[in-house]
Amino acid sequence: MDFEAVELDAPVGATLLLYNDGLVESRLRDVWTTGEQLRERLATAAHRVGPNHSPPLKALCDDVLYMPGPGDRDDDIVLLAARFDGIAPKLCRVLAPRTGGDRTGPARRALSRWGLDDLSDTAELLVSELVTNALRHAKRPVTLRLLRTDILRCEVGDDSPQMPR
Repeated sequence: MDFEAVELDAPVGATLLLYNDGLVESRLRDVWTTGEQLRERLATAAHRVGPNHSPPLKALCDDVLYMPGPGDRDDDIVLLAARFDGIAPKLCRVLAPRTGGDRTGPARRALSRWGLDDLSDTAELLVSELVTNALRHAKRPVTLRLLRTDILRCEVGDDSPQMPR
C-alpha cells in the first residue's frame, strides 16, 4: 500500500506525544475544545520547566491523562511519549550516492573513520544493493545516511511511495 513519508526536524530534547481519539473525544466535551485544552496543558508544562529543559515524560503523561474530569471518559486512551536525545554529528554521515563508478567508497571511508573496517564488506554489499535499486526507480536525488549508535544503521532515501521490500 502506498504511503506518504513526512520528515520533520527534531531538535535535541524535542518531545513527541502520540495519542488516540479517546484522549480528546467525549460525550461531554467538543473534540476541538479538548484539543485546545491539551495544547494549553502541554504549553504550561513546557513553560514550568523553562526554555532549555524538557518536562519529565512520566509527569507530562500523568498531567495529560488526568486532563478530562472523572467519569468523562467514553473510550480507551492510548498515549505514547518519546523524547529525542539527538545523534552527535560525528556519528552521522550523509552521503550523496553517485550514479556511476564507486558507489560505496564514501560509506567505506566513513566506516574506516569509525573503526568499523570489519563491517566494510557487509556494508558495501548492502549499500550497493540499496543505492542501485533507489537510483533505478527514483526521480529525485537519492540520499544515503549512515548512523552509528549502538548499532550501525544504513538509510537510503528516495521518492518512491512504495514500502521497501
